[in-house]
Amino acid sequence: GKKKKKKKKKKKKTLIGGHMFKPTLAAATLTLAFAATPNIAETQNNEKTPKRFTGIYSFQGQTDSVSGPFGTLSCTDFQQFAPDLICANSSLLELREDGTASTTIAGIGDFSDSYGTWSKTDRREITINWISIVYDPMGVATNWALQTTVLSFAPGLDDLTTTFEINWYPIADDPTAPMNPPDITFSGSSTGQRFN
Repeated sequence: GKKKKKKKKKKKKTLIGGHMFKPTLAAATLTLAFAATPNIAETQNNEKTPKRFTGIYSFQGQTDSVSGPFGTLSCTDFQQFAPDLICANSSLLELREDGTASTTIAGIGDFSDSYGTWSKTDRREITINWISIVYDPMGVATNWALQTTVLSFAPGLDDLTTTFEINWYPIADDPTAPMNPPDITFSGSSTGQRFN
């Protein structure tokens, strides 16, 4: 007699994300999906702008050195060329949760308010990149000021120290990609406290 052909059992398919998959593929897909999902605690540790750093801070600082075509001088030595320069400086800083920051600085030339972005660079450390405009005594814009500030927080995040570097570029330059070396560079440090 004729041999009966065995019917192959159809493998059931699984619905994932609106698509039908065979069980083996579905299992592999789910395994990969879960493996790629970051640990929640790990994600929180890798946040770029953690809320715990946000707030308003006040600072008292000191410009330590000034560099330019003339070489590098201490701030007090440079004052013979710029009598109006005040080596001590005060500032207010606001860090916002969206990663933006603004500050007002008094003491290093006539600045507009500075605007920038910040991110966490270590457990209790953040780095801010700023931009502002420098004016001469007549109110004419002369330079872009590009500043990098590193803030190191004490445990509790209420007290901190900073180091900063401010580069002045010609106002005619594109501040996002300056074509010329900075006219002048200020370097210094400060201490700060959380205001709120």
